[in-house]
This record gives sequence, C-alpha cells and structure tokens, in this order.
Amino acid sequence: MRAALIALMLAPMPALGADALIGEWSVDSASCAQTRVTYTADGKHEALVIQDGQWRTLGSGSYRHEGERLTVRAGAIEDRLLILSLDSERLVLRNEDEARMKAAGTDSVSFVRCPAR
Repeated sequence: MRAALIALMLAPMPALGADALIGEWSVDSASCAQTRVTYTADGKHEALVIQDGQWRTLGSGSYRHEGERLTVRAGAIEDRLLILSLDSERLVLRNEDEARMKAAGTDSVSFVRCPAR
C-alpha cells in the first residue's frame, strides 16, 4: 500500500491548466500524413494540408475551449461544438447545430492525435 502511494506521488502530473485539445488532429492515423486540424495554446485553430512536400494552411481562425464546449471562429463564421470525448489520443465532436450534423449524415466526428511533424 505504501509503495503504491509513493509511486502515485512520483508519477508525472499534467501541467496545471494543460489542455488536452492542444495539438494536431486528423480523422485517422493514415490521414495525419496529408491533413491536420490544429489547436494551439494561444487560441489559434488551423486546417493544414500537405502540398508539394510543404504544410499549407487552408484556413485559420480562433477557438475557445470551455469545459465540454468548443467554439471555433473563422472570419464571420462561428461553430459551437460539444466535446463528447477528449483524451491524449482521441477527440470526438458534435456540432450543436443538429441540422448541420444531419446534413453531414453523422452524429459525431472523431479525430486521432497526430505525431509531431
């Protein structure tokens, strides 16, 4: 019991205020080589694609992450998303606009964390 408690106390802890959303994501591991969605610590959101061996930005904007809510803004367009699941490897989102999800033909969108470029 004492050894387990000591091991728990010595285990690495996430930094205070660390946000599991920060990083680069794609719809599956194979897609990470071609397309990514990024969330940075300073509130920037980008859609990236590889072209001619270089990562190019298709679009960018800002985001706010508050609990299970994610608000993404690009120009005058704002999407309000519900985070269904978020951990170090997987992100599952649903647009709060049910009509948009219905039009997309899905209930949610899943992403996997991409390795560093």
